[in-house]
Amino acid sequence: MGEEILELRNVTTDDLHGISFSIKKGEILGITGLVGSGKSEIAKVIFGLTKIKSGEILFDGKPLILKNPKCASRIGIGFVPADRLKKALFPHRSVTENISIASLHSFTRLGWLSLKDEKKKSFDMIRQLSIITRSLSLPVMFLSGGNQQKVSVARWLMKCSRLLIFEEPTQGIDVKAKQNIWDIMRNLQKKGISILIISSDVDELLMICDRILVMFDGRIVAEFKEGEKSKESIVGAAMGKEGQ
Repeated sequence: MGEEILELRNVTTDDLHGISFSIKKGEILGITGLVGSGKSEIAKVIFGLTKIKSGEILFDGKPLILKNPKCASRIGIGFVPADRLKKALFPHRSVTENISIASLHSFTRLGWLSLKDEKKKSFDMIRQLSIITRSLSLPVMFLSGGNQQKVSVARWLMKCSRLLIFEEPTQGIDVKAKQNIWDIMRNLQKKGISILIISSDVDELLMICDRILVMFDGRIVAEFKEGEKSKESIVGAAMGKEGQ
C-alpha cells in the first residue's frame, strides 16, 4: 500500500464529532458500529451528500470541498449504498444504462450519444465482473441481488474511480454472490484501488479488511490493525465498553 489517498481531519457534522482517519492507496478499510453510531454518515460526508460543519477533507493530499456527489464522482470517488434498488440503481432501466450512467460524457460526441460505444464498454464491464444477465437491455430489477450489486460496482469502474465506498456490500445476497463480491474487492485492491467498507457484519470486515475502525455515538472509539483484530474486541468497542 502506498501513500494516503483520502484523509479526514477533525470532521464534524450534526451526527459526527471530530472524525479523523485516512485511507491509503490500495487499502481496504472497514468501519463498523451499531445503528446510530454514525458509520453511514461518514459515507455521506465523503460522497458529498452531507456537508461538514468543521474540519477538513483531503484527497491526494489536497483540501477538498464536496458540494455534492457530482464533485466526488468527478475526482474519482464512487459510492455503492446499502439499498441498491432505491438509492444505487434505476430498476426499470436496462443493465447498460445502469452501468454507463456516470460515464455518458465519454460516449458523447458533439452532443450525440454513441449507443455502440456505450454498449461495448458496458459489455466489457459485464465480462470483467462476470455479471449474469440474459441481455444488455434487460431491466436491472430482474437481476439477482448479487448481480445488481455487481452492476453498481461496474458503474464506478467504468468511471475509473480510485476510491470505492461500499455500504453493507453483501446485504441481502446469497453466500456464493457474497464470495464473488469479496473476490472483486480483492482484485480491485491489487489494481491499487482503495476501498472503504461500512458494514455491521463484523465477520465480513475481519475477513476482508486491512484495518477496522469502530464507531460509537458519532465518534471513532477504536482502531484494529492486522494481528490486533478480534470479533470480541470489535463488538465490545461498538457497544461502548470501556477498555476496548
